[in-house]
Amino acid sequence: FYLQDPQYGQLYSNNPQPQAEKGFYFDTRYQINRMFVMSIEYDNWRRVSDDATQYRLVGIIDYRPIFPLRINLRQKYQGREVLNNVTMEYFENLEFRGRIILRLSRYDQLGLLYVNSTTKFRPRPRFLFPIEPGSTDNMAGNIASPAEALGGFFTHNFNDWLKQSGFLGYYKGLF
Repeated sequence: FYLQDPQYGQLYSNNPQPQAEKGFYFDTRYQINRMFVMSIEYDNWRRVSDDATQYRLVGIIDYRPIFPLRINLRQKYQGREVLNNVTMEYFENLEFRGRIILRLSRYDQLGLLYVNSTTKFRPRPRFLFPIEPGSTDNMAGNIASPAEALGGFFTHNFNDWLKQSGFLGYYKGLF
């Protein structure tokens, strides 16, 4: 076998592949009463290939005041290489999701979604353009990327084998 064009090698090396990981995962769910359910997920792992540490903590509160209505609040903290000050792989993501779901007959549903997210990362020197020599003011780029989304979604079941789902939303942010 002879690879005539080196760009075909990118199909292999840049293709998403599963990676070996070692870590700890914990998931728990607690129903306080008929209206409140709390869930917590904690995941802390290290990629074996490059020894990068990562974590994820998610808290969810599901509130069901009356049968067809659900209010779901979710907060997520996620990061990579938080304690490693040398690498540029660092990021932290703080994300909030709020959903209101109205359950209809035959498993149909309508819903509203609000998302607020901020991703923090290390400033990269190539994005720093000081105003004056020796100044540390950054005129281009920042170390955080805020994002916000608002949308509505639906699911309609025509029968047991056919359903239609849709989402219409507004998103403002980079990621």
